[in-house]
Amino acid sequence: MSASGGGASGAGSGSATSGVTSGSAASGMSSGSSATGASDAGGSGSAGGFDLDAGLPDGAVNMVPAGYMGTPFARNPIPGFVYMANYDKGGPGVAFCHAAMGTAVTCAAGINLNDWCCSDMNATMTGARCNDRDQHFGACPLYRQDADNCGLSHMNLGEVDTFATAGPTWAPGPNGPTLTGANVTVGTPVPQHADMTTADDTYISYTKAGQWQKYTVEVLSAGTYSIGGLVGAPGGNGITLDFGNGITSGPIKFPTSPVSAACKCAESFHAWTNVSKVGTVTFAKPGIYVMTFTITGLLNPLYLTFTMM
Repeated sequence: MSASGGGASGAGSGSATSGVTSGSAASGMSSGSSATGASDAGGSGSAGGFDLDAGLPDGAVNMVPAGYMGTPFARNPIPGFVYMANYDKGGPGVAFCHAAMGTAVTCAAGINLNDWCCSDMNATMTGARCNDRDQHFGACPLYRQDADNCGLSHMNLGEVDTFATAGPTWAPGPNGPTLTGANVTVGTPVPQHADMTTADDTYISYTKAGQWQKYTVEVLSAGTYSIGGLVGAPGGNGITLDFGNGITSGPIKFPTSPVSAACKCAESFHAWTNVSKVGTVTFAKPGIYVMTFTITGLLNPLYLTFTMM
């Protein structure tokens, strides 16, 4: 598979795809809360079918920039899991851009939508069929429609999408995700689903340095959070996270996702690796923020984790 491509997903065991639904697909890990008592820094009290005026403690702030036209696709709680496929609704130029900047037309240019794979789940577990967005081979449900698609792929059985290292997987915890989930071994397939409509089976692929996505996030408690996640990445590539008003993670670099015979992965983009403590971000107040996720080098991101330190 070429740079940052492939049908791979892989929430570690213990992650969840139930919770609040918005639009056409199930959301990712949900805290079960939205936003309350938000002060007027811009934005509205409800968006995308979510009530953003109930759930956070008194003194929570609404830091959605005035004039921002995006709306939540799913709940994105901090602490918790933020799935990369759950960027806001609004389309190119508003919620995502496959370039450093540009209009809706230029932000949509170059997006690869040809690697969406469904599996026929045959007995040999090798029956993935890709390049079938017109579904001429049969039903292949989409997580997001093309006009709202920044370039998504699935974990699938034709690609060798596996855990690259042995160890525990991410699981929910009282202060955010922790690496206390079920142990996996090198070469274990990441979660792969026949219906292909869950967040833990959908990731951003064929990425480009400078591209960005925006996520309306719900910060449930003030404090400093450690950042981790599940990625397939060549060494040295990374991201930045910006929440507005000087709140930023700064540059985050991911370690090389190891490719080995034991991994059974074709390249590092498909060598799914649990990473932890790769960065931090501090919030002085709980509330609603818009997170700009910018890719500074090629990688396949599935989800980020935010754990209270």
